[in-house]
Amino acid sequence: MAGKESLARANKAKNDEFYTQLPDIEAELRHYRAQFDGKVVLCNCDDPYESNFFKYFAMNFNHLGLKKLIATSYAGSPIVGEQLPPAKRPAAGSSSRLQGRDHRSA
Repeated sequence: MAGKESLARANKAKNDEFYTQLPDIEAELRHYRAQFDGKVVLCNCDDPYESNFFKYFAMNFNHLGLKKLIATSYAGSPIVGEQLPPAKRPAAGSSSRLQGRDHRSA
């Protein structure tokens, strides 16, 4: 949990981005593991490469039995590829209808 000093430093540095901590996510979602089996998870986040929810689901994808993990964001990430390897694009001729295009233009 963010302490008073941490908040004061963030205010001084104008860094007001605070994220839910990974241990907190793990502690809560461990109660719901069975409900994720075969499900699609959508993480609507500012930056999937900084989102601890995305990290949790990516690291536990097989353990949870997820069918698909989707992350959306408004802008590009300044740290793309530094923490998690970038996703591979579908091969040419694959069954993916969108193949990297904006879903609204499909």
